[in-house]
Amino acid sequence: MKPAVMFDMFGPYHLARLNALGNRYPTLGIEISSRSATYDWVPMQVEARFERRTLFDVRDSSELSTVQIDGALAAELDRFQPDVVLVPGWTSRAALCMLRWSLRRGIPSVLMSESTRRDRVRRDWRETLKRRVIANFGAGLVGGKPQKEYLVELGMAHEFIAMGFDVVDNTYFSQSAEAIRANAGDLRAEAGLPERYVLASARFIPIKGLLGLVEAFGRFRRLRPTSQTHLVLLGDGPERPALEAKRAELGLNNAIVMPGFEQYERLPTYYALADAFLHVSRSEPWGLVVNEAMAAGLPVVVSNACGCASDLVQDGGNGYVVAHNDLDEIADRLARIDDDPGLRARMAVRSSTIIAKWGPDRFADGAIEAASMAQRHGAQPHGLGARILLAHLHSVSVRKP
Repeated sequence: MKPAVMFDMFGPYHLARLNALGNRYPTLGIEISSRSATYDWVPMQVEARFERRTLFDVRDSSELSTVQIDGALAAELDRFQPDVVLVPGWTSRAALCMLRWSLRRGIPSVLMSESTRRDRVRRDWRETLKRRVIANFGAGLVGGKPQKEYLVELGMAHEFIAMGFDVVDNTYFSQSAEAIRANAGDLRAEAGLPERYVLASARFIPIKGLLGLVEAFGRFRRLRPTSQTHLVLLGDGPERPALEAKRAELGLNNAIVMPGFEQYERLPTYYALADAFLHVSRSEPWGLVVNEAMAAGLPVVVSNACGCASDLVQDGGNGYVVAHNDLDEIADRLARIDDDPGLRARMAVRSSTIIAKWGPDRFADGAIEAASMAQRHGAQPHGLGARILLAHLHSVSVRKP
């Protein structure tokens, strides 16, 4: 097998996945741009066990024209000559360019997807278009059960869908957390972190539900007025002024810490020294921060709107599943975790046990399974109408402003 895998930009978890696959087969990993306007990652220079290619060095791939993406991507694929391609999603120009390349060359393709039925409002006409595009893929690779159910709903046969897409480098977070806890006092002081806190890490945008989380934390503090537990909100974004205003309105300036965005190498410190992790998004296809927190050995409180909840969170086992808009429920679950050190310890162990099966090798296993399915399925376009549709979407989707 000789797979080619494409992502818009290589974040830390993309590199971990590609290295795991590269350990098995000669693999080409393509990133469209080395930077992103959405994620402020510093480009990572790590040992690559796959052939790594970056097509452009621009602030964001949206700055590129379809012609630029199409030409550069096709040139790399023609050079490498993969026998299967793995495509991230079905809407971006780069994804459609890669799919069209595979159909023209007769190379099987795998759709990598973390979308679910409930992660956004679904329109019938859009779903019809998706079905026609998705019919051209030979197989799918998804995160978990809700993602597989959605692909089946869109017309892909369940026997051609593998799981294992949404994973992180568990070993990095677990080993780093263990080392940090062994030196907790000094590192806590160095990072300026409270003695006790619960952690949330997300972009500061409305869909992440952070304003509701701040309100819920305020209710928790009213339930437990003597608690010394703080809330650390890690990240940044356009909602910061509103979050700061809400913090002040609730009289929580001394109880909520907002240190800003941190790069990958700093994240284990925040996880390791926390009591629990909170992720209460209003909508979320998966939520890889939950994987990271569990790998670091934390109880988790996750909204049922997060795509990972049904696969990773055992309610009452390694944490709690909550409704994102039930602020009293979130406050109550925080109180339960805050009250009981033994419960926190049991949940932490359970998190580590569950997530142990969700490391980079799970991605490699799923990618190989999906690639084999796609090769059996073949690579013929699903009718003339689908070819015309692909050509049209390729030219208009996510156009450069």
